[in-house]
Amino acid sequence: MPNQPKTPNRTLRFGDPEWEGFGVFSEARGSDRTKILALFIDACLGRPVQLPAPLPPAHFAALLKTAASETEKALQAETNDSRREVLDRKHKALQALATEAAERASQQLS
Repeated sequence: MPNQPKTPNRTLRFGDPEWEGFGVFSEARGSDRTKILALFIDACLGRPVQLPAPLPPAHFAALLKTAASETEKALQAETNDSRREVLDRKHKALQALATEAAERASQQLS
């Protein structure tokens, strides 16, 4: 059967802020969520892997703010109610994380 994955899908549950923030982090590291989660699991199993370093809080806050702004633009242009609901949740999650990361960055400067 063509395009059949080698491994079965697994289901993980994350809140919107964690999932959206992890997506921004993964993209900033030139990867995706699945690859980074797989690295983390390998590390937990004692396999020799290089986990990506956390982003500096000020840089991460800027990336989150940009992602929130882009999501807000998409939300304003969207006409489908169910899609608007998804974009609204994503926008709120990214805004909250951007604020949190900016607060961490300002604490580091103090």
